[in-house]
Amino acid sequence: MGTTVFPHIPYRITDVTELDSEGRFWAINYNFPKNTRLQTNNDPVTARYGKGATHAVRGGVERLIEFRYEDGGIKLVDQPPIQLRLLPKHLRNWEGIVRVNDEGFLLITDKYPTTILGFVPLNR
Repeated sequence: MGTTVFPHIPYRITDVTELDSEGRFWAINYNFPKNTRLQTNNDPVTARYGKGATHAVRGGVERLIEFRYEDGGIKLVDQPPIQLRLLPKHLRNWEGIVRVNDEGFLLITDKYPTTILGFVPLNR
């Protein structure tokens, strides 16, 4: 299939949506802070847009980032990520995402802390 250019995004990309008519798609970006081999101080998304309220006081990252596929590769869309509100005790290991028209996203975890199906509205 070949390779393409992809911007530096730290941590894990666990799933992405389908491309829309403009070549845009969203990705789940997840960080479990005890996974020490993935930790970094080089997070261009946080450097540009800051941390959400719960991300600022808890370790870990649960966010949705928008990209665009175009000639020359995949590019980060110049929009803030959707930073999910972190739970007080556990991070959710979001593993699946589907875009629901222009309304938002269905997200699902695998098994930890339990299987969760959630809806995240797209507020633009």
